[in-house]
Amino acid sequence: MIGRLPGSWVFLSRSFALLALFVSVGAQAQDAQPGDDFLKLVDGKKYAESWDAASDFLRQSVSKAEWTTQMVKTRETIGERASRKLKSSVPQKDPAGAPPGDYLLQTYETVFASQGAPRTETLPLIKSADGRWRAVGYFIR
Repeated sequence: MIGRLPGSWVFLSRSFALLALFVSVGAQAQDAQPGDDFLKLVDGKKYAESWDAASDFLRQSVSKAEWTTQMVKTRETIGERASRKLKSSVPQKDPAGAPPGDYLLQTYETVFASQGAPRTETLPLIKSADGRWRAVGYFIR
């Protein structure tokens, strides 16, 4: 029996390591936010693709060419994102002045390369018919 004990410990330690890996991956997945995919497109200067991924409301409000032009002007002025931290994520139902639906208002504290002080990014999202959260706008103060 004593001869089997080290083998059992190896098996248990591997099992615990595997469990810890799953718990760690699960915790990272929980940290993901609904607007992450949209922000990755914007951060990657894929402005036309970000318009394609946005809500019907945004796409009906501004043309792809206008969106792309404005995003280039805005993001080229402030530079690349250096850091971003979620400040709040507030659910809203049928907010005044907006199409009916489930919304999520996300705000981030963001530092951009050519800006020393943090800026506030605001990303309002609406839950679309396919169940995905889609950008209604994108604002930097």
